[in-house]
Amino acid sequence: MGMCQWFYLRENAELRANVNAKNGDSKEFVDLRAVRQALKARQKQFETVAL
Repeated sequence: MGMCQWFYLRENAELRANVNAKNGDSKEFVDLRAVRQALKARQKQFETVAL
């Protein structure tokens, strides 16, 4: 399974878990938080190089 497919499936699982959560207890998956932070950091690096 490729990284894009894994990310897609994990995000869908997170969305489903949050929809089914009781009392509005939406939680971000730890592994997805780490990936999102890494992508955000890389994006900032690309922005500084491109500008």
